[in-house]
Amino acid sequence: MLVSALFSVALPLMSAQTPPTLHPAFSPREIELPDKTTHKYAIFLPADYEQNAEKKWPVILFLHGSGEVGTDGVLQTTVGLPPFIARERRTFEFVTIMPQAQTMWFQGKDEAAIWLILDKELKALNVDPDRIYITGLSMGGYATWDLICKRPDVFAAAAPVCGNGNPAVVSNAKRMPIWAFHGDKDQAVPVAGSRAPVEALRLLGAQPVYTEYANAEHAIWDTVYRTERLYSWLLSHKRQAPPSSFDYIMLAPTAQVWWLSLVAGDVEGQQLPRAVTSISKDGKVSLNTTGVKAWAIASNREPLKPGMEIELLLNGEPVFKGKFPGVLTYSPKPTTQPSDDDPDEGEMEG
Repeated sequence: MLVSALFSVALPLMSAQTPPTLHPAFSPREIELPDKTTHKYAIFLPADYEQNAEKKWPVILFLHGSGEVGTDGVLQTTVGLPPFIARERRTFEFVTIMPQAQTMWFQGKDEAAIWLILDKELKALNVDPDRIYITGLSMGGYATWDLICKRPDVFAAAAPVCGNGNPAVVSNAKRMPIWAFHGDKDQAVPVAGSRAPVEALRLLGAQPVYTEYANAEHAIWDTVYRTERLYSWLLSHKRQAPPSSFDYIMLAPTAQVWWLSLVAGDVEGQQLPRAVTSISKDGKVSLNTTGVKAWAIASNREPLKPGMEIELLLNGEPVFKGKFPGVLTYSPKPTTQPSDDDPDEGEMEG
């Protein structure tokens, strides 16, 4: 799909002389990135949030479309889920976080801002970390697919709307409950953007839910977010416990997923760095990597608890045996000059 096609979608009908203002149901926020730039966003708190100090509220992370890109912290609240929340604000039961991308796509600084915003609000608010849900439309639908493949350990369920998932890497999110939506006559983001990743998940044995609207074009989001069953479906899911085995494809130079952190190295051709790992009940920990130059295993809960007797095999070779110290790290040995003796040799620390 041509990127230019996305510039014409999800545009709010507003006059340039009348800038939008934030609905009173929403609160403005901003966060500073490490480079000192700021990103604006908005949050919604349920009507009885203050009266229920002990309640741990579910969270929705909402990602907007291309028409709402900007720096005002408002446009992202004018299309899709936020207008529905504003209408139903007295009964809507989710804390909702609405970041705004400053450039096309939720990548680079815009993606970094999402994770910082989410971390900040999860610490500041009375929320349930096991009930964090993600949804987005159009450009935000792309980002929804992308982020659940990068961090399947964060979200309890996902609802991408007229987005585009990558079937080659969607296996990362095969454990996650997903309900995808698309119009079969969509000319901005072809319907294959949802059909292909959904089919790839089904071939892996997953059971994603998929709703395709007959004779519908791109702007299906109002219909989707008016679907009351969507919210009960989200609430029916909690984040799964860390798995004892998984196969993870890296989509960025660094990655963190469940109890494993990774740093990418060099790979051949179009192959992406990958880690396949498992923990058996008798303490055998296997980590097989391709294109990974450094990694860390850190865990304080099942399936890998500190003090547990383990034997760690790295690409089939034993590298550690004893009580798991809570953290094990591996990185290449620093060298002062190039060496062909053992380019894969590294150091592990516990």
